[in-house]
Amino acid sequence: MSKVYFYGYGYRDTKSWSCPYCKMFAAGGMDLSVDESVNKHLLECPGLAKSDQGKCTVCGGGLTARQVVGLTAHRCNNGWVFINHSFKPTPVPEPVGYHTREIARGKFGEVSKIREELEELEDAEKQGVRIMVMVELGDLYGAIRGFAEKQGFTMNELEKMADVSKRVFESGYRKSRD
Repeated sequence: MSKVYFYGYGYRDTKSWSCPYCKMFAAGGMDLSVDESVNKHLLECPGLAKSDQGKCTVCGGGLTARQVVGLTAHRCNNGWVFINHSFKPTPVPEPVGYHTREIARGKFGEVSKIREELEELEDAEKQGVRIMVMVELGDLYGAIRGFAEKQGFTMNELEKMADVSKRVFESGYRKSRD
C-alpha cells in the first residue's frame, strides 16, 4: 500500500484487489472506495457461489453469493444460519417477544429496572420502530420516577436539576466529552 493525496480526503492509503473466485473483477484506488467496490462485487460474484466457499459447512448445500458473505440467511438442516466472514455458519438469533435479544428483568423502584428499560429502548431504536421507542421512553420515565420516589425525590426536583445541568453546559462552563 502507498499513500496518495485525494482532493477532499487528504492522504489516503491505496490498494488493489482482484477477485480470486471469478477472475473477472479488479479494483484499485483509495482504500475506502476499493473496500466498497469489493463488498458490492462479492454480493453478486458468479464465481463465489461456485467455489468451495459456496457450500454450507453444516449441510453441504449450495449457497448464493449473498449467503456466502452473510447478507442473507441460509436454510440448513440445523435451522436458519448466517455465514460469517470466516465462512462458518452462525445461528440466526430468534426474536424474544418485542425485542431481538434477551433482556434481564429489573425490580421496580431499583436501578435494575432503569437498566432494563434503557436496554429495551436501545433495542427498539436498533429495530427502527419509532412507536416502540416512544413506548420504551415512557417505560424508562416510569422506572426513573419509581426509583426517584423510593429515594425521596420528585420528578419536579429532577427536572430542576436537569435544567441546572443544561444551563451549565449551554453557558460553556462545562464542556461535553463528545
